[in-house]
Amino acid sequence: MAQCIVSGTIVDLIGQALARSVVAFRIDQAPNDVVFVDGQAVAHDELVEYTDEYGRFAVSLPQGQRMILRIDDLGLHRQVRVPAQAAATLEELLNADV
Repeated sequence: MAQCIVSGTIVDLIGQALARSVVAFRIDQAPNDVVFVDGQAVAHDELVEYTDEYGRFAVSLPQGQRMILRIDDLGLHRQVRVPAQAAATLEELLNADV
């Protein structure tokens, strides 16, 4: 399964890094649906990452997959599509077509 490393930095209003900020992804699917990626059934679980002391994060996600992104410190809960490329920034992910 081809992966895309999505990375970004979370800061507050004055530009200070938000350490330990939650960045969570889950496959966008109905409760009784099973999503297969490269022939493998994918669990409904959230993949949760935390920003480091500088507010940075990086997470590996399946390319082309529609997902729900949640970043509580930004008040963000949005559907996104992981690009079919090796790496992407948070800004690119949020600006891409779903």
